[in-house]
Amino acid sequence: MEEKNIMKFAFLLVLLFFFLYDVFFSFLPTTTNVILGALGVGFFPFLLTKDVKRFDNFPMIFLFFLCLCVYAFFSLSINHSQDYSFIQKELVRAVVLPFFAAYFVALFFSKYSHRFLLNLILLVSVIQCSIIILSFFNSSIKEFVVSFQQMANREESLLTYGFRSVGLGIKFDIGSFYLSITMLISCYLYLLSGSKKNIYIAIWLIELIAGMMLARSIFLGVFFSLLFLLLFEKQFTKKMKIIMLFLLFAAALMFLFLFSPDFYSRYSDYLNWIFQYVIESDHKSDTMKALSERMYFLPDDLSTYVFGDGYFQTEKGHPYRGSDPFYMRHILYWGIPGLLLYVSLLIVLIQKLKKIFLNNQECNSFFIDFLNIFLVLIFCIYLKLDYHFFKIIFLFYWFFLFKELDANAHVFSTTNMINKKIFLDE
Repeated sequence: MEEKNIMKFAFLLVLLFFFLYDVFFSFLPTTTNVILGALGVGFFPFLLTKDVKRFDNFPMIFLFFLCLCVYAFFSLSINHSQDYSFIQKELVRAVVLPFFAAYFVALFFSKYSHRFLLNLILLVSVIQCSIIILSFFNSSIKEFVVSFQQMANREESLLTYGFRSVGLGIKFDIGSFYLSITMLISCYLYLLSGSKKNIYIAIWLIELIAGMMLARSIFLGVFFSLLFLLLFEKQFTKKMKIIMLFLLFAAALMFLFLFSPDFYSRYSDYLNWIFQYVIESDHKSDTMKALSERMYFLPDDLSTYVFGDGYFQTEKGHPYRGSDPFYMRHILYWGIPGLLLYVSLLIVLIQKLKKIFLNNQECNSFFIDFLNIFLVLIFCIYLKLDYHFFKIIFLFYWFFLFKELDANAHVFSTTNMINKKIFLDE
C-alpha cells in the first residue's frame, strides 16, 4: 500500500509539473501542454454525455470565446491580412488547449482538498527552483538542461553564455512571472497554516532567489505577495507592518524602474546598480528607457485603435512593430474593442471561479482575496509581456467544479476509469 501511495504521489507530481511548465523536449514533436490538451480533448466527450446539465457556466464562457473568434477573423478581413498567428497563439494555444489540459489534470485531483493541490504546486515550484539554482552555479548542469529542450538559437546563446539561469520550460521574464504567482500562493497558504508558517516563508525565499536568477521581474511577485500579507494578515505587529511597508516601497521602486522610462532616466544614476546584478557577457542590454519606448508608443492611425492592423507578428516570428506587452500587441492586432473582449473573458473566468468556490465546502474568504490579487498581478504582467496564465485559472475552475459535482454524488465514471488504469484507486 505504501509503494502504491508513493507511485500515486509521484504521478500527480509529474503530471502537475508538466502542466504548469510547458516543456518542449528536443525528442518530442510538441510541448507537454499541447499533449495534455490533446488528452483532455479526447476525454472531454465522456464528461458531456454524463453531466452536461451541470455545466451552467459554459454558455457564458463559450459566448465570450465565440465573440473573440469572430472579431479576430473580422480584423483579418477588414485589414486584408493573412496573419493567422494571433488565432493560433492567443486563442488556440493560450485558451483552448489550456482549457482541456486543465480538465484532464483536474480529473486526478477531484478527491483531494484545494490545500493539497496548492501545496503540490509549491512542491513543483521548489523542484523547479532547485533546477534553476543548480543551473546558475554549475555551467555543466545549465548546458545539460538547455541541451534537451527546444529553444530559439538566440535564447540558447543567451542562456549558455550569459549569466542568467534556466529551468525546465521556463526562462527569463516568463519564468520570473511563474514564480511570482507561486510566491502569492505561498503567502495564501501561510495565512491558512497554523504551526507550519516557517515552511512557507522558506519556500517564498527560495522562489525569490531563483526568480532573481531568471529576471528582475520577480520583484513584481515580491510586491504583490507582500501586499497580500499586509492586507490580510491580522496577526502582524506594528513593527512587522513597518518592515512590510518598507519592503513594499522597495518592490514598488523596482517596479517603477522596470516600467517607467521617465522615472528611470531621472534616478538611474543613483540606483543603476540595482539593475546590473545580472551581467551577460557579450550581450549588453539596452537602457530601460530605450526598451520602454520600443514597448509602448501611440499608433499612427485611428483605425488601428478601432480595428487594429490585423498583424500579430512578422514573417520571422518577432512581435509586430517590435512591441512585446500584451496591451500593445492586442491593440495593434484588433484594436481596443478586441483587447476589451479578451480582458473581459479573463474577468468572467475569475468571477465564475469565485462563484464555484463559494459553493465549495472548503470555502474561505482568503481564497477570494487571493483571486483578486492574482487578477491584478496578471494585468501587471501584461505590462511587460504578452503571456497568459489561463491554465492556472482553468485548473482551479475544473478542480472546484469537480468537487461540487462529487459533493452532489455525481461521481464521474470517466475519472474512476482513468484512476484504475494508472493505479490511483485506494
